[in-house]
Amino acid sequence: LSAIYFGEALHYALEMSEGFAADEILRGVSLARGRYAKFLNDADFENIATRALGLSKNEKFLALIKGAWAYKEIPIKSAEGELLRVDLACFGQDEILLFDYKSSEKYLAQNKAQVARYKSVIREFYPNARVRAFVLVLEAAGAKLIEVNEEG
Repeated sequence: LSAIYFGEALHYALEMSEGFAADEILRGVSLARGRYAKFLNDADFENIATRALGLSKNEKFLALIKGAWAYKEIPIKSAEGELLRVDLACFGQDEILLFDYKSSEKYLAQNKAQVARYKSVIREFYPNARVRAFVLVLEAAGAKLIEVNEEG
């Protein structure tokens, strides 16, 4: 149960962050603390802050999203009626970037399949757009981008 709350708090901190600058992320972590304090301890929130701050230091991630319109926690519905939620979708001039936050690579194969599904559903709405999708692993050592191809 603690791991579930940890993941929810990490996602919430990033959702509440205005952008991906360090001060904005720390504000999001503070808001997450207010919401999840009864389920997590101070060490958990320090861990969340460390992981989330990895985004503010990841040059590849920052370069990818630079100048794009960022939308967080967006729901999408497939033609078959399947409802999905994308953690971060960035719409740039030339491409659409999709990101799914994870706190570890433990279930990487399933995570890649999930992100590949997001990519295929977005293509239903934007058939001519270049769409790229990533699993964004937020570890204490830093943020790691894993690009997902068509098959996952």
